[in-house]
Amino acid sequence: MLKAMVVSLACVLYPMCAEAVLIPYQGWLTESDQPVTGSRNMTFSFHPDSTGDSTLFTQGPEAVTVIAGVYHVRLAPPLSLFGASQLWFGISVEGQALSPRIKVGAVPFAAVAATALSPSPVGVAYEGADTSGTIPFDDWFPVANLMVNCPAQGFVIVSFNCTITDLGTGGMQGSFSLDIDSEEGMSPVPFKVISSQNGTVLPVFLTRIFPVTAGAHTFSINARNPDWFDDEVGLQVHATSAVWVPLQYGQ
Repeated sequence: MLKAMVVSLACVLYPMCAEAVLIPYQGWLTESDQPVTGSRNMTFSFHPDSTGDSTLFTQGPEAVTVIAGVYHVRLAPPLSLFGASQLWFGISVEGQALSPRIKVGAVPFAAVAATALSPSPVGVAYEGADTSGTIPFDDWFPVANLMVNCPAQGFVIVSFNCTITDLGTGGMQGSFSLDIDSEEGMSPVPFKVISSQNGTVLPVFLTRIFPVTAGAHTFSINARNPDWFDDEVGLQVHATSAVWVPLQYGQ
């Protein structure tokens, strides 16, 4: 039986043009309760309700590579899609619709409103190119830096997703930091520590909400290998985003 879990959806919106947006999406897929590795034909869709037959946008089917249960795609729905009052996100694998559908939260709607303020993406920053390497032993390594021009007081939702791999046999540990407007010479503050047994591949998804004032703010993500297990840790970065939302968000 196929099962899917949303790891990351709708925390990232990046304007491709006046008519479309880009939504990086990371998911988790199992068959018979085991993580999938291989290629699967997947279709992604948005709906006005949780169970009905109406579809507002469909992407696919497309061949998607799945590694140890983790897969990444970039969805490109029209900007007009977010004029709907409610949205649900659906996935089909090899023609089989998975359930339940996932209700899309308020963040993408706020991000679309922010991008509409200017021809350039006010309040939105995004890095989407896959990059890979190893996390240095016992030293902080800069993974991403995003600058967001916040049009007013509010919040910035920073999201980061990657995959880490144990390159040895003794187990691994990776520390990650998410900071705002870090001063030069200041050491990053650990935000999340992830560890595992040897030979594993783990998805990492981090989200942090920062209160902000109007103006430009820089958000930095760093990684470090504490060297507790003497194994190198491989790092594959998939997407990093920072989205401004107004002060009234969530009220």
